[in-house]
Amino acid sequence: MDKELEGILEEISGNDFDVKDYTSYILEKGISSSYQLSRLTSALSLVESAISNEVFSKHDALILDASRIEGLEERLEMLTQSSKKLLDEISAIRNRLQEPYNVLKTQVVTVARLQVTCDTLRDLSWYLELLLQLENETNLIRQAEILAEVDSVCSKKTLDDLNAYTDTCQSVAAWHSKTEEEAIQRLETALKDGAVNKGVESLQVFDSLGLLSSSVYGFLDRTCNLVQNRIRSAVSGEHLSSVLAEDRKKGYPGRTSTVLSSTRALRSLLWEELEETANTICSCFDQVSCLDRVIGQTYLGSNVTFATRMSPKEKIYLLKIFWSKIIDVIRRELKQSCSESGVVKQSLEEDFPRFLKFVERISKHVQDIQGVGKLEADIFLTRDDVNESFFEIEQSVRSLLAPFQNAYLSQSLSRLFDPVNSMFQVEKVPLVDEIDTLIAVILSEMKVSEKNGSFHLLVSKNIIKCLKLFNVKCETLIVSDSNASQVTAIPNAVQKSNGLVFALLIYFRESVKKHIESHLSEECREDFNSILETSSNLMRATVQLLLDSISDSVEAILLTMHQEDFSAPVRQNTRSTPQCSLYLRELQGFILRVSKDYLGLYGNKENLQPMVIKTANRCFDLFLRHTSLVRPLGEGGKLRMAADFAQMELALAPLGLRLSESGQSYKAVKAFKSMLFNTLEDLVQSPLIGEVVPYSVVLHFIFAQSPPVLKSPHQTANWSITKYSQWLDEHQNEKDRLLLVRGALDAYAHGAKAKNVKLLGEFEIMLQLVEKGLNTL
Repeated sequence: MDKELEGILEEISGNDFDVKDYTSYILEKGISSSYQLSRLTSALSLVESAISNEVFSKHDALILDASRIEGLEERLEMLTQSSKKLLDEISAIRNRLQEPYNVLKTQVVTVARLQVTCDTLRDLSWYLELLLQLENETNLIRQAEILAEVDSVCSKKTLDDLNAYTDTCQSVAAWHSKTEEEAIQRLETALKDGAVNKGVESLQVFDSLGLLSSSVYGFLDRTCNLVQNRIRSAVSGEHLSSVLAEDRKKGYPGRTSTVLSSTRALRSLLWEELEETANTICSCFDQVSCLDRVIGQTYLGSNVTFATRMSPKEKIYLLKIFWSKIIDVIRRELKQSCSESGVVKQSLEEDFPRFLKFVERISKHVQDIQGVGKLEADIFLTRDDVNESFFEIEQSVRSLLAPFQNAYLSQSLSRLFDPVNSMFQVEKVPLVDEIDTLIAVILSEMKVSEKNGSFHLLVSKNIIKCLKLFNVKCETLIVSDSNASQVTAIPNAVQKSNGLVFALLIYFRESVKKHIESHLSEECREDFNSILETSSNLMRATVQLLLDSISDSVEAILLTMHQEDFSAPVRQNTRSTPQCSLYLRELQGFILRVSKDYLGLYGNKENLQPMVIKTANRCFDLFLRHTSLVRPLGEGGKLRMAADFAQMELALAPLGLRLSESGQSYKAVKAFKSMLFNTLEDLVQSPLIGEVVPYSVVLHFIFAQSPPVLKSPHQTANWSITKYSQWLDEHQNEKDRLLLVRGALDAYAHGAKAKNVKLLGEFEIMLQLVEKGLNTL
């Protein structure tokens, strides 16, 4: 086929082909009409030729299909006639059944109307019968049951249009109101009397009337409103002022005495009103507690309680609900009253302990009511519920008290700080009378809080802060400069002031331990002990510089022993007792003077004992150290040294010490004195070495008795005695000291070996003693 003819056929055979559009297209393109017509004619001839070919090729099949169509048309005709006949028969049957159906329908409607009429008459009859029973019934529970049946009949709405029903509706409503009011009165009376059984009867009435939940919660609301009005009148400044004005007009004596100022009278009346309010609130809680027990009773002999009927899925705890309401009411009314009256706010803050007693009385009453023994009898509460309720009560009480408590504690802290700040206003040491005033203020603050654990803890913390402030103030009075440590001139003003601070701290410690310690909360014991420790540190600070200066002076005096000659042998044919050394005479005079002039500033020496003992031990240690270092040492020198040991104990006597309390230092001096005249062999075998007398001291003593060629450790190091003593102070570890001694022995051994000189016998003994000490330590 020509491609051009195929294109024409495709255009014409398309679903969107339009003759007018195609003609317009040819005209717009300027195509010749005769040419286009010849093309269309050729295409038409081509199509007719294709159709003819198709018909001729499928002629038999087309004839067969045509014959089948004729058969189908005949069958369709037969089916149409049969359907028409069936429709005619159905129409005839419908006509025969229509009349019986209409008759039956009329009869059914009649029967239904008769049934409704009978039901209405029956309900009306029962309704009138119930009204008659209601008029003749005197039992409140039975009346409620009858009213419940009346409501059940009325709920069917079958009597709404009957005059017999509408005429009695008002009387039924009146019966409802009367029964409900009487049940409310009986319930309130039963709850006031604590009569659970009578309360159960009232709840049975409410349950019959369908008012169980509303009646119970309605009682809570009414009681809460009563409490709210009572609290509002008790704390309202305007109301209190009006009451005072009326009483003054009437001339009532007592609480509104004209002798009292207006503010004092108002405060007095406020606390009287709060006391009465507490009575009212406690009474209300008793009633709610009774109601709690009532709703826990079973209903009409069944196993179902009223509480379960009110809330099948959740537990009901009326006391808890009521407590939350009352706390909210108290908080709201107090906030309102304090915003309106400064006197009321000031009274509640300044007399917070009284307000605390008011709140605690209520909370304790509630906790007593909901005691575990009582609540566990209620089948709808468990121990966990009780514990949770106790916790919530404490939390709500704390929340209620918080603003007033904080204000009171702030004022209390100010009252505690005032005497401390007052006694330290000028730069002089306070008097003991001022300490007594402070103790009196503290005891006054503690007295009002001792009966309340948590409040007492807070007040105790304030007292701890006050005592800490006192220590801080005392610390500012202590002077720690060169004036406080001088021991050469007469005591100066600084030393006298430090002595007074020391005495003040002693009196302070004794006073607080005597009067305050037993009253503090247990939780503050650790802080209190810390304060005592701080005061002890301050006491040490007042005297420590002086004691250090005394120790330094003692060492300076003891150092002069090395300037004296202890090398003399024992004098024959002499029986005179060796005199004490010059340095010891100086030491005795010095200690006597500082004990009288300086330590006497601190009062009773018993108070100085813990600190002076350390100084005495230091003196003994220095005396032992330097006596072991004296070199050369002869037998006559040993006799003088033995006398010095006895005189040393006498030299420290003015300090007022019991030498037995000096401890290890004094024992070492006594033990070393017993070793002075031992032979070298006996000396190194003494069991006191290491246990009482340090190894280094014994080794120093052996050095002192040895020939000069065996140099002491400080001589080996080319140190002075003063420098060596300082090194020993810096190296308290005995092992370090023994290592230095062994170094001196090693240096001697190397020197002797270099000179090819035989080692001294003392060397081997000392080396063994050093090794023994190092192995022991």
